[in-house]
Amino acid sequence: AGAALRYLFPSDAGTVLDLADNPTMSAQFDELVSLRDTLQQLYAREELIKQQIQQAMGEATKAVFANGHITWKRSKDAVYLDTERLIKDQPGLVERYQQVRPGSRRFIIKS
Repeated sequence: AGAALRYLFPSDAGTVLDLADNPTMSAQFDELVSLRDTLQQLYAREELIKQQIQQAMGEATKAVFANGHITWKRSKDAVYLDTERLIKDQPGLVERYQQVRPGSRRFIIKS
């Protein structure tokens, strides 16, 4: 649904919509802020538990539990383009291949 809304409303009009007197929208905003706080706490707890399991695993590749298993493997090395060095060494070449990617709207919550 979020992606569809980005296509329906790709840009903003620069206006301000005051929903302070709309109890339904205000309640949804409050719930959204509360959910984000809860998610942040859950992600922090997940990270702590993950670190504890990783520490217990040490150099092991796989850990087996009563209800499943976890693997912890090294990924393959990645190859990347050093664009800063390329721009420094060949600025004209980089300019010939640059493409503009359209910006998108960002949904930022401030409470």
